[in-house]
Amino acid sequence: MPALKRPKPRKPGFRERVLGMLGVMSKKEVDHLIWLEEQVSNFIEKKAVSEELEELLQGLYNPFFGERWRAAWLIGELKDKKAVPILVKALRDTDPGVRFAVAGALRKIGGKEAKSALTSALKKEKTKFVEDEIKKALKKW
Repeated sequence: MPALKRPKPRKPGFRERVLGMLGVMSKKEVDHLIWLEEQVSNFIEKKAVSEELEELLQGLYNPFFGERWRAAWLIGELKDKKAVPILVKALRDTDPGVRFAVAGALRKIGGKEAKSALTSALKKEKTKFVEDEIKKALKKW
């Protein structure tokens, strides 16, 4: 399956208007996904990643939380350490289910960077089930 290519830029505000019209996301959520999309694109350009990982990383900025959750979970199944920097950024997702999946992915992948990010995230996390997943991940170390 060919890797997804980043869409050509549209007029400023296009995505925000479309998502706003659909009533799918708040401006804060849209801003976060646009920021993450830029982070993923820059990351992919700098590192050699497999097509499969590239597609999943791009799934982390899908407007629908279920797709972001799925992408995070599948990245964890790949256990590719190259994904850790983007997963660390995805720990700030607005949806707690996505943060839960990201914490699980970081637990499966492991490493110092993952541990450090999870330790920081635990201090800020306010959702119980996400907090529990982070604690479970940190027990690995």
